[in-house]
This record gives sequence, structure tokens and C-alpha cells, in this order.
Amino acid sequence: MAVGASAVCITEAGSISAGTLVSTGTISGNAVLTGTNTVATVGALNLTGTLTLKDTGAPTIAGTVAGASATIVVPSLTIASGGVLNVGSITITTSAGGVTETGTGQIITNSISIATTGSGDVSLKNPNNQILASN
Repeated sequence: MAVGASAVCITEAGSISAGTLVSTGTISGNAVLTGTNTVATVGALNLTGTLTLKDTGAPTIAGTVAGASATIVVPSLTIASGGVLNVGSITITTSAGGVTETGTGQIITNSISIATTGSGDVSLKNPNNQILASN
């Protein structure tokens, strides 16, 4: 599913079911996706504001996600090879698993906060990560 670059703000409280979520250009504002969503893969997603993504599945970041900040609430999260979270601040909450980087998956941020419950571990092994602060 592609969301358009002409959007000033995207707000969704229903549901999105998509194999891949991408933006066509840069969204001028926020993308607030807090419904009962099932997005398998987040590809290139660019915005000037905040990304808020709530997902009932275990999405994989496979493209560059760029913006001012990101709040991601999911059962578990994978940042795959080629996937980059490049946002000013990141909050990730997982309910069943952890947060894992694979291959060249990367995080670039000024601040990150990760909370896991259940059997989740956090595995951020890419030496090219650029994380200035964490809690």
C-alpha cells in the first residue's frame, strides 16, 4: 500500500492490511496509524513529522523510514538488511517478542527507548548504528 506525498497528515483508526507499506515521496506531516493494522513490511516511508504505527503482526522494516520521530507498538520488530530507521527519536514497545536487526539493518537516531514484554530480547548488532542516547 502506498500513501501519497501530497498528504499533510495521515490519520487512520480503522485497519490497514498490507503486504508492504511505502510512501510515494515525502509526507508533509504526521502518519498516525493506530487502528487494528497488519503490515508485513514497511518499505521506504518518508515524512516530515511523526510516524505512529500500531500493528497486530510482526512487521519488518525493509526500507528507509525517515522522519522527526517514530512510535512503534508491535508484537515484535525486525529491521532487515537494507532497512533503516532514521528518525530523531524512536519509541518501540513490543508485546510478545523483541527487536532484532539482521544483516545491514540500521538505526540512526538521537534517542531510542525500547520496552519489551514476554520473551522478547533486543539485538542491535550493526556496528554502523548511530544511537546518541538510549533508555
